[in-house]
Amino acid sequence: MPFKAGYLKIYYPFSRGILWNKSDRVIIPTLDIKVWKRNLKNKKVNVLCPGYLLEAIIGAFSIPTLQNRGIEINKYILPIYYAEALNLFSFFYKKEVGGEKNIFIEYNRLMEAVYAYPSPIFFDNNDEVYFNLLLNYGERFDSKNNKKPRNKDSFWKQILNNLCVDYFVDMNKFDFFKSKEICYKFLAKFSIKSGEKFVLIDNSNIFSTAADGHLINPIFLYPPQIREISENLKRKNINLIVIARDSAPYYGLGVNKVIPPWYLLKSDLVVSLIVNSFGVISSDQNLYLLAALFGVKNVICLEQQQKGWTFDDVKDISIDSENKNWITFDNENVGDIVSMISEEIK
Repeated sequence: MPFKAGYLKIYYPFSRGILWNKSDRVIIPTLDIKVWKRNLKNKKVNVLCPGYLLEAIIGAFSIPTLQNRGIEINKYILPIYYAEALNLFSFFYKKEVGGEKNIFIEYNRLMEAVYAYPSPIFFDNNDEVYFNLLLNYGERFDSKNNKKPRNKDSFWKQILNNLCVDYFVDMNKFDFFKSKEICYKFLAKFSIKSGEKFVLIDNSNIFSTAADGHLINPIFLYPPQIREISENLKRKNINLIVIARDSAPYYGLGVNKVIPPWYLLKSDLVVSLIVNSFGVISSDQNLYLLAALFGVKNVICLEQQQKGWTFDDVKDISIDSENKNWITFDNENVGDIVSMISEEIK
């Protein structure tokens, strides 16, 4: 590893044979090809990703970067909730998930491993290798566990950093045909036929913090506003699917296409609904950034985006970011959203 001015070089007992650069007690995730070949070749390599939906999908897309380095992936370790979503990817490696079906319990359990090791790569007692995919992801800590200035790099670049690579692979490993089949099989219960347009509006207001530790300040739309949006879209022959924790207030107003929050649905269904939608409206980065990643035509973010987690960050890796209506709404007057949605979604 090349020495850089102002950097210290250090070995860790749990990262045997790998010499890390360290600046201000923060490890710099960089490896040269000689270190890869000497320390990682022919070892069982595991990728640890305890994050939420956004991180799990980006993690899956980034796995081939290791394979391109000649590294054979033994396991991709993440909450069991994501097992079905991984079936939408044509990767040929063993997938392993945690034992808890509750995503939040499993997220916390796996995050303990992330916090326990202050390096992007560590080894266990059996000499198996682990990539610490969310090391200093968002919230940054030094090797003494002191909090440092926030990591504001693009979220997907942070994940690639922890794989010690600086490039992204193609996005063509995703089975779009299968996702469409899953999507419209589910929507048939709402009498929505294959190919018909639909918009997802997330009114579940479920998170106060994201996986990277930043606060989410969601905008909640009242059921009468949702009804007005639904009627506007209906005149354009577009269906509205509402994501909410309680369906009763919407049914009472004649809005009858209501589904639970994403973590209560099967993960392959959630991803399939996002990918095949005509628009996604949400305060949750798991939904609006994934929609942008997959090139959804209309995406409206109902929160103030933070640097590193913006639509601009996604454009570099989006399947198609041209001619898209991607909007960040940060006005406190939620009534304006109704007119904005009906104008922008065309």
